[in-house]
Amino acid sequence: MWLFQKNLDDIDEDDLNQLIAEQTVESVHLDFKQVPPGTTDPEKEEFRLDVCSMANGSGGLIIYGAAESGGGFITSLTGIPNAEVEDTTLRMTQVLRAGIEPNLIGVKLHPVKLSNGNSLIALKVLRSFNMPHRVVKSRRFVIRHGAGKIDMSIEEIRAAVLFSSSYTDKINEWINERIKSALIKNPLDGSLYIDAKRLMIFVVPLSSLDDGNSLDVEAIAMQVPYFQPIGSSENTGRFVAEGFLTHRGTFGDNGQLLDYAKVYRSGRIEAIDQNQIEERTEFTQVGLEKTIIKAVKGYLLGLKALDVPPPIFIKVVLNGVSGYSFSSEALAWETGSNGEKILENHLPLPAVWVREWSEADDIPILLKSVFDALWNSAGWKGSPNYQNGIYKPLQK
Repeated sequence: MWLFQKNLDDIDEDDLNQLIAEQTVESVHLDFKQVPPGTTDPEKEEFRLDVCSMANGSGGLIIYGAAESGGGFITSLTGIPNAEVEDTTLRMTQVLRAGIEPNLIGVKLHPVKLSNGNSLIALKVLRSFNMPHRVVKSRRFVIRHGAGKIDMSIEEIRAAVLFSSSYTDKINEWINERIKSALIKNPLDGSLYIDAKRLMIFVVPLSSLDDGNSLDVEAIAMQVPYFQPIGSSENTGRFVAEGFLTHRGTFGDNGQLLDYAKVYRSGRIEAIDQNQIEERTEFTQVGLEKTIIKAVKGYLLGLKALDVPPPIFIKVVLNGVSGYSFSSEALAWETGSNGEKILENHLPLPAVWVREWSEADDIPILLKSVFDALWNSAGWKGSPNYQNGIYKPLQK
């Protein structure tokens, strides 16, 4: 459905009037409600069931303030008074948080102003990747079916559980395939550059696991300042079959790009860099961390601008770093030690999750476990750049 492919914040009255002109009818992905959910317990329960049914299915859009005919056709835009919109959206959010388990992630509400002085409320529900969800009070598992909802069968519940338990494996499988591609020496025999110097960052929204989820490549191109190669800025890009690519034009012996960021149509991001660890054996105290922080911040801001929802999986991997160490006058002065050399040649660091956008407000804190493990590999107890829970690099 074309409306579901738009960024929620971009939906306006013209889009909704187009639904009327096209005589759009309710479907598995679209529901019209003349008024927002009420405040009684039965009304709250019905609201939770409506949203759960879409989350357990393939997602959808619910328009509150749109009148519909008995046949499910949208007929007019009525809306609610603007003065009630803020309180109504807050109440709807609280109702969903209080009565559904596990908690829903990827539900967003957006007011749409109308020319009659009122506003509609558009609620977007993405297909969940930690389903099945149930409404706590009624203990019901429901799924969207046609223009309504039905209770899930035992087989559907079992399939949902199996799907949710396997998504991390699917993400790691894809990342491992991309790492192999980045290190490939000879595509004919599959041999790898074992000692190739690479810093690799992978950003994988859970929504990218849905084969039906596809971003508009022109929309991706509009956000190109966010999707720069690691440690780089102001690079232009180009369209590619998989999505959109920015690069510095550095090629390896077999012609593959070495320094690039690729945004896939699914929303996945793969960034490969050799400059951060090429021809050196020491990392500065903060240089590598700040490079990773800047890259991850940009990638997340770009995805947010494209209306890609959390949860989002982030993985940082280094290759060819055996024998490297950290160099810091401040650390040597503070501890009397220069640390040890990294033993591992291939160094996958712990993955982190962005489960809500608020968790991306402080990227250094989000990546603390990643940096602690990086410093652990060089013999330190953790990154010295955190003081009392704040990212504050140690200074001499």
